[in-house]
Amino acid sequence: MLSKEEQLSQLLKNHSEKILVTKNEINGDLFGSLLAWGMFVGKYTGKDFPALYIPRYNDLKKIYSFLPEYSPVISDLSGVRDFILSFNTKENNIENVRWEKHNDHLDIFITPEKGSVNPKDFSFIPAKFNYDMIMTLGVSDFSDLGEAYNQNSDLFFELPIANIDNNPGNDNYGQLNIINPMPSSIAEFSVDIMMSLDETLVRDEIAKCLLTALVEATDNLKSSKVTPHTFDVAALLMERGGNHQEILTALYDTESLGSLKLWGELLKKLKERDRLVWSYLSKEELMGFEMPDVMLRRFFIRLKNYISLSNKKLVVLWEGKERLNLLVYKINKELEEDKKIIEKTGGELVNNEILSFTMLKEEGNTFEEAVGKIEEII
Repeated sequence: MLSKEEQLSQLLKNHSEKILVTKNEINGDLFGSLLAWGMFVGKYTGKDFPALYIPRYNDLKKIYSFLPEYSPVISDLSGVRDFILSFNTKENNIENVRWEKHNDHLDIFITPEKGSVNPKDFSFIPAKFNYDMIMTLGVSDFSDLGEAYNQNSDLFFELPIANIDNNPGNDNYGQLNIINPMPSSIAEFSVDIMMSLDETLVRDEIAKCLLTALVEATDNLKSSKVTPHTFDVAALLMERGGNHQEILTALYDTESLGSLKLWGELLKKLKERDRLVWSYLSKEELMGFEMPDVMLRRFFIRLKNYISLSNKKLVVLWEGKERLNLLVYKINKELEEDKKIIEKTGGELVNNEILSFTMLKEEGNTFEEAVGKIEEII
């Protein structure tokens, strides 16, 4: 029987039009790993680089400008399949086809050679998809894909899927499911898989992308999920071209004055009560920042690694247009009480320990009142 890695190798080599996707709420771990997989798959199969579905690629590149450019990136999955209007011309040839577009509809005019078109000679046929295989990275279930799945569900049901994830709660929806909860991050797991497929390819730009993803996922190897194997992987990537100091300089040492001020505000507002340690940022404080959600998630990882929580949970709130965004650490879905928290909030578990969810803002509601509601849930 073929190993999972051998099955993945066959899938990659037997399909020529692959698309790689990750969850809608992309972070540094997923972004760097996805770029690395795109380059790895292209080199491994000796074919064109596969398409990457990254809705906010240009925004993410502003944060990770030091990472290599990747050309076959799409931000929208619409148009991945054509539909064919087919006419049987055996008895009556078609002389002309034209169309007119209006505000809410499109008219197609068919001019037959003789008489009129017989409706029996007309058929509506879905064409093949533009892709013949999907590889999902860090996607526990299809809901993680948001509108990409809602608007293109047939794509995910009709094409073979290679599903790679380190979340033990993964739904195992793929034709091939490579799931391992032990790695600290998608980046670490990706290195293990790539090394088993072709270790000679894990170097230079691929190593740089993976090391960046690993640094982001573990807050520069300070996370509680880091193991001796994580350090081995980091050392391997450094040996093969990942410049650790360059990555740290790009991510941390060159933060803008505004970013540092925001970090200072978050620290200044830290409060402690009952079972919570919490802080918040208002919509006004976040104005002018590109992708504040990505920035706040990075701040949150840094914060959880810097403070001692004992048996308390860390909560960070920030204000969006219509909702409050929240991150909660630490959540253990094996505990019954934490399972109930996940169910009540309808949130998403990130890295198996951080709960991400949103709450509707109420008129005149303060952050203190919002935290009071969270306390009721927790």
